[in-house]
Amino acid sequence: MEGRPPPPVRGPNRLDAVETHQLRAGHWSGSAQYLHRIGRHPSPECAQCSDRGCRAGWCRACGEEADTPDHVLLRCPALMNARLRIFGTIFPSLSDVRRDDAVAALARVARAVKATAHQSLEGQHNNNNSYSP
Repeated sequence: MEGRPPPPVRGPNRLDAVETHQLRAGHWSGSAQYLHRIGRHPSPECAQCSDRGCRAGWCRACGEEADTPDHVLLRCPALMNARLRIFGTIFPSLSDVRRDDAVAALARVARAVKATAHQSLEGQHNNNNSYSP
């Protein structure tokens, strides 16, 4: 996906078109790696960097690797069921991820899964820091 500009996105829903284009281009606001790279997701260990090995930019849903377009569209284990429903396989091909409707649907699911995972982690953090006699 990198190295070539993403194809134009067509469709009636502007939000889906924006999400699809940004995800393919690597500038998706749902990506921890992108937000960390531009300084919007600093961590105590690293304020900002473009190193894909930096844990601050790793996927919030699975925590297995950098939260890149390739990871979200092709490999994230937390999105495996969604890829199966949307693409008919857990390992879509590059031609599969050229379908605007499929990428938009996966972006919506990815946002929801990441938000749920983030809320769950915050809840665990708050429970660990609370005092109960």
